[in-house]
Amino acid sequence: MRKTDVKHIQFAKVTSNLDRRCCRKIILATNECIKDYDSIIVSCSGGLDSSVLVHTLSQALRISGQSKSVTVVYLNHHLRPDQVELESAHVKSLSEQLFGEGSFREVSLDVTKGSSLQVRARNQRYAVLADLANETPNIKVAVLTAHHANDVAETKLFQLLTGRPLNGIPKSRSLANAANTTIVRPFLSISRIDLERYAKTLSVPWCHDRSNDTLDYSRNKIRHDLIPWIEANINPGVVKTLSKC
Repeated sequence: MRKTDVKHIQFAKVTSNLDRRCCRKIILATNECIKDYDSIIVSCSGGLDSSVLVHTLSQALRISGQSKSVTVVYLNHHLRPDQVELESAHVKSLSEQLFGEGSFREVSLDVTKGSSLQVRARNQRYAVLADLANETPNIKVAVLTAHHANDVAETKLFQLLTGRPLNGIPKSRSLANAANTTIVRPFLSISRIDLERYAKTLSVPWCHDRSNDTLDYSRNKIRHDLIPWIEANINPGVVKTLSKC
């Protein structure tokens, strides 16, 4: 896809140039990450970030004229029973609207046993994604996740404050137990504010995960308290700074 191709995005007439540039930047970032793969699996929780990822993928494929197999996966951890039905229905609707019937998959996970809940959930997610990738052997598969610049900033601050190595989040890595499969994160240089701008500009719906609002988790404290304090008192561009270093 050439940079000029993204001019074919259909914006409302009242869309500002700033909003147009933001949307084009995000679509180009997604396209750059998928061009070398034959099949795409998108992990979508139904939240803002992953809903925008699904939408940008559809735009990138449409504008570039690429033909790839796309599977949008909703992983049900059974941790938010009051939200699961709404999220699943939303992801299914978005997937089938953009990629057609049969593009949606829901997989049920059991994370009730083991040590750290977050570690168990992450390990099971990647195991399921590996199984899905192995359904189409002998082709190059990209598993897309919607981690963005704010996630990188939060991760590095958490690592710094807890004495861990500052590894951040890799833009891509091989997926264990899945041949020819790579986990790819197109949004690592994109801020959450820009993802919100994209969703509002192109009317992308999403579900709000209320667990992100609680301060019971260290990551949420960094997100809601520490980063805003740093932005107000030390470096207003701390998210951009940390996502690049």
